[in-house]
Amino acid sequence: MGFRGFDADKLTTLAGHLDTLAQNSGKLHSQLAAVLTTAQQNLPSGQNASRDPDLQDLVGDVIPMPSFFRRPRLPGSLGGELDDMQSSMKRRIRQIEGLRELERRGYPVSDSSLFLDEKAPDAKKIDDALRHLHELKGKDFGTNGNRDDLEQLSGELDGLTAAELDSFVTKASPEDLAFYNQLVTCTDDSGWNPFDDNGLPEGRRRDTLSLMLSKVSPENVAKFTAAFPGVQPTFTNTDAYEAGGNSQNGQTNNGIHWAPPSDPLFQDGVSADDVNQRQFGDCWYVASLAGLAQKDPAFVQEGIKQNPNGTVSVRVWDKEGNYHWVTMTADLPSDQNGNPIGTYGNGESWPAYYEKAFAMVYSDDGDDERRYGGIEGDDPKKSAPYLTQGFGVVGGRPFCDHERPRSARGRRASRALRRRPEAMFLTPLSRRAPTARLRQVAIARGALPVRTWEASSAKVVSRTSCRASIFQWSRISLASWTGVACSAVRLVTA
Repeated sequence: MGFRGFDADKLTTLAGHLDTLAQNSGKLHSQLAAVLTTAQQNLPSGQNASRDPDLQDLVGDVIPMPSFFRRPRLPGSLGGELDDMQSSMKRRIRQIEGLRELERRGYPVSDSSLFLDEKAPDAKKIDDALRHLHELKGKDFGTNGNRDDLEQLSGELDGLTAAELDSFVTKASPEDLAFYNQLVTCTDDSGWNPFDDNGLPEGRRRDTLSLMLSKVSPENVAKFTAAFPGVQPTFTNTDAYEAGGNSQNGQTNNGIHWAPPSDPLFQDGVSADDVNQRQFGDCWYVASLAGLAQKDPAFVQEGIKQNPNGTVSVRVWDKEGNYHWVTMTADLPSDQNGNPIGTYGNGESWPAYYEKAFAMVYSDDGDDERRYGGIEGDDPKKSAPYLTQGFGVVGGRPFCDHERPRSARGRRASRALRRRPEAMFLTPLSRRAPTARLRQVAIARGALPVRTWEASSAKVVSRTSCRASIFQWSRISLASWTGVACSAVRLVTA
């Protein structure tokens, strides 16, 4: 019987035929090779058994050899490919049959769930998670708070497949989901007992909500973000919103709203030239992102991915040094014409999502602001750990802090960079001595060049838009900059 255009019985039959062909491909290979080998032995020297080079390759190849010994040859090489194909088909068939059972039991099933490559859904897991959520309503959590109950439920939700979670979100009412959000976000104590634990810690809460958002179907993304508004960072506390633009670079806007960009994540890979600050005043973060993109573009590209439902996940470290995959919707703060107003690339959107993820995680603002407003105007040394916590550079090669460098100098640099990861970015761009020489030494030792510095220098080139133009000079004292630069080089070369 068919389900949403797929006939599981016919697909099962086809998978069986492919399985049979996979098992027989080796036999066919040996038989064909034997015929060609015999023909070759009976031909004059210099004459081939076949004019086809692929068939001629089978001469003497009576026993198919594994592909890692030499180039795969047909038809024996089909065995592995056909086996993988039939195995994938049978897995997808089980998925279809599981979804059909979910629908029979009254669960709405999204069409997109039919194309997921995962375990067949289990209706009991969905029923259990819904029941446990409802049981939290009106429950007396006692003197230890509700955290243990929430950790149990969040663990159940984390363990659901994408199809199971999507059915859970569809089946749960908006009130059910909003109630769960209220519980997980309230970490206050009860008032009469200062030792009880309520809600989920921010990092744990962000992890479970990011995982859930990455799994729900496109049809349920809006319902999910409405119930869990914390997965969308606000921009209404920014100067760009309140003042209608960025007074430092003269860019203005009107009608800021959320809108998806028209450009893909990547056009031609990662480049520092893609990192262009626009209207948010976060040049201190943009400089670090550009420096990392210049030094290790592969590291940046590996840290972002687009999920099947259209959401985007970015790898970010928190201030405790733990990394998270932060998932967000694809829309970005945009002006009245739909143009993104945040950091953006040249036909590529990846810098905007790095910035959005940083706005969701950053919590070190001196004024205790969060979200986009919290990343406007801060110290450049604070941004590096969020991008590269646990990674340093020795001899121009990135290494993780649990990887022991071979040289004594490398081990000293490793320890120094773990204490101050921002040192990776402390490289001056002055054209005046002595900082020009320090720049050469620092880069030779693997420090990351940056494009802006808001601490100290005689004349420092700034290529962000935090002043009046793309290329301009910022004046600060030569003596203070020399001290900063020397400290940076000492950290990298100690």
